[in-house]
Amino acid sequence: MNLINIKDDLFIKKCSTYVDGKLEIELRTKIFVEEQGFAISAEFDDEEKESIGYLIYQNDQLIGVFSYIFRKPNEVFYRRLCLLKPYRRLGYGKLIFSYFENLFLSQVRPLRIYFHGEKYLKEYWIKLGYTILHDVSEGESSPPLLLVEKIIK
Repeated sequence: MNLINIKDDLFIKKCSTYVDGKLEIELRTKIFVEEQGFAISAEFDDEEKESIGYLIYQNDQLIGVFSYIFRKPNEVFYRRLCLLKPYRRLGYGKLIFSYFENLFLSQVRPLRIYFHGEKYLKEYWIKLGYTILHDVSEGESSPPLLLVEKIIK
């Protein structure tokens, strides 16, 4: 299993097989659709084929998923970051964001990173250096979302 060590017991693995893709879909369905109430049609959309996904492990335990897509050569959209409940608020999200930010910066500058972040995490996004642009919520059928960005020169 080609694991990349992020820190200590935290690892990522690029989704590259049918089994990886199946695990990613199962975890995203569990977290975003069943737990958080996103519509399945919003969770799985037209950008799936271009999206690059990673499975997140604590040692050998699958705990989350991260995916992104470059929409322009210097603009990356973080599509998904989700962790199972017991692994939230442990700093893993920050480590994942930091790892990929550094990876992308080693390849391209300036860099714009943006994503739809849940409103209740607004202060967290700001603490990580992101700017809140505006509300992108889609009514009462989905959790409240913000468009969040960071531009690094």
